[in-house]
Amino acid sequence: MCRPLQASDINNIATILQTIVAVKQKANEISDDFCTTIDNVLDVNEESVFQSQQDKNSSSRIVEALNTFLETLVIGSSGKFEKIKRNYAVNIQAVQPQQFSGLTFSGIVRNSRISPLRNGNFTEFNDHVPQAPSSSISIPRTIFNESTITNSSRQHRIIFVLYKKTGFFKVSSEDTKKTSSRLNSFVIAGSIKGLSVRNLSNPVKIALVQSVARGDTNSTLCSYWNFTLGNWSQEGCMFKKVLSDGRILCNCNHLTNFAMLMDIKPAVITKHERILGVISYVGCALSLVGLTLTIITILILRELRRKLPMKILLNYCTALSLTLIVFLATPEGSESSSLARCGTAAVALHYFLLVAFLWMAVEAFSLYLAIIKARKIDSFPFAFMLKCCLFAWGTPAIIVAITMIVALDKYGDERNCRLHGVPFFVAFVTPVILILAGNIVVFCLVIRSLLTSGNTVTSSRKVSGLQQARQGIAIMVLLGLTWLFGFLAIDDAKLAFQWLFCIFNSLQGFLVFILFCILPAGTRQQLRKLCSKKSNYSLREDPSTGSTAIGKMYSVNDQCSASGDELKTLDKESNCCNNMA
Repeated sequence: MCRPLQASDINNIATILQTIVAVKQKANEISDDFCTTIDNVLDVNEESVFQSQQDKNSSSRIVEALNTFLETLVIGSSGKFEKIKRNYAVNIQAVQPQQFSGLTFSGIVRNSRISPLRNGNFTEFNDHVPQAPSSSISIPRTIFNESTITNSSRQHRIIFVLYKKTGFFKVSSEDTKKTSSRLNSFVIAGSIKGLSVRNLSNPVKIALVQSVARGDTNSTLCSYWNFTLGNWSQEGCMFKKVLSDGRILCNCNHLTNFAMLMDIKPAVITKHERILGVISYVGCALSLVGLTLTIITILILRELRRKLPMKILLNYCTALSLTLIVFLATPEGSESSSLARCGTAAVALHYFLLVAFLWMAVEAFSLYLAIIKARKIDSFPFAFMLKCCLFAWGTPAIIVAITMIVALDKYGDERNCRLHGVPFFVAFVTPVILILAGNIVVFCLVIRSLLTSGNTVTSSRKVSGLQQARQGIAIMVLLGLTWLFGFLAIDDAKLAFQWLFCIFNSLQGFLVFILFCILPAGTRQQLRKLCSKKSNYSLREDPSTGSTAIGKMYSVNDQCSASGDELKTLDKESNCCNNMA
């Protein structure tokens, strides 16, 4: 039985591999054995590999030996060489500098092994990175223009290596104790034989897949392996963004071995956060019930749904209900929730919240026209509502569309399914502040006008205007403060704002229902009348005719109201009417 390789054995293997490379003979004949030896070393316990690196820099020597060995291989007329092992894969492409149009390399990992590699060409080098299910590296078409080449007509060899096992690149244990950042991707390498690639103006683009766990993308460190230090370095590399397929995009101005370090230490969920998480969803559900009751009340009462303020309220409740449904249907920070789903939810939240705020602005504007300008907008409700709908439902669509075009990657991340970064302040906070400021000014003008109007405004109109203004202010406070607390419930102030969000959000829908459906005396009267009417018609039916007893009484009364000549000819009906009288 073979004993496991120890650090001393790995040191000896590194020395032997360096000796073989130095000979530079029969490289193609021994290529499989050479690559298999390195593959076996990667199977060794990582602690032994790390110890060998600490003792005699063995890991770095093996990686450098592999790169040198690949440069000595003879490539046939196809101009390609490929070698796939359990723990890493190699791909070599021969290219002509004058005809080079860029090159992308990626490896596909399935079922714990590396599948055949995929490589492709793209003619233009821009921000587009071809989609791939694994890590990829894209070399710009200008790379040879920025390098000193003695003979541009000669073929050059581009070498790619993808390490699925990263034991050769283990950081020191002291560093891992000091920080929660750790290697969270495969290692992908690129180099060009005989060419030193540094300080590129058009960077190399590396798209990396999180291999260990979903971590905090805000802590991403795009890194390369520094052979001199025997550790990761971030010089010349920078985090760019999270791609739509969930990969992390890094830009680097040179070629070497790349990976990313990330904070993947799971956050400690406190008892308060766990309770508040439940209360948040329960509060949203309760608020949704209140909004649903408000919508139903407006729809079933004909007199209410004919009024312009109630039509505005109906649209407002619809937008806010859709916001809550999206919020409830999308668990934030869930491992099972894909980044695309989270981004879609963030787009929907952004749109429906803006719609709700704009309907709040429409409410203030209609009150301004009715009280300050004394316009009878009820005389042309259809035209006015059509314009309001185009404004309140259409304007947010334009804002969201522009935001998606400019900064789609800012919609959602691993932690929060919402718009974040600068677009959050430009495309959401700014419109909301303008709406709230405008509403405050309008409500102040309306209240001032009603209080100082004297006899120019009837008492009933004054009471109605004040009541509508109070209701508008209540909605503004509820909606504005609730979602302001919700978006501020992050980072250090998360606990306090979550409590405020839960309190306001749980009351929001029910307060809207109470303010507009319960407190107004006219609405209560209509509800009682509707309930009474339904109760009368729910009496037991006559099995012989299928009509109710109360229905017969109404029928007889109708006959009694006929003309005198008809009553004289209908003795039974007349006697019945006299008895009832």
